[in-house]
Amino acid sequence: MMANLDSRMITLDEARKIATDRVKYDVQWDIKDDSIPLLQDNYLDADCCWMFFRNKAIVIAPERGLSDCAYCISKKGHPRSIPDFSSDPARLQEYLQIMSNYFKQHDL
Repeated sequence: MMANLDSRMITLDEARKIATDRVKYDVQWDIKDDSIPLLQDNYLDADCCWMFFRNKAIVIAPERGLSDCAYCISKKGHPRSIPDFSSDPARLQEYLQIMSNYFKQHDL
């Protein structure tokens, strides 16, 4: 879902909503308890994007083939599902910068 097609910058709350909607779409079949938050509280912030992480309490059925992913939302509202490198802080920071640069280069 594209939140914004204009060049207006979105807020952190709007970005979190976009990421939540992406998680809801990706794991709707795996959610057993609607009271569990879909995203972790922590997030990362870069010049051109935020990175959010799916709540690890949501167990994905193995046959669905969904690997762990994170959600990168540009500051203009464009979402991307990306690998979750949260277990490797150096790689995570590197990928955050890669995504920020990607959004900047493509004016997203």
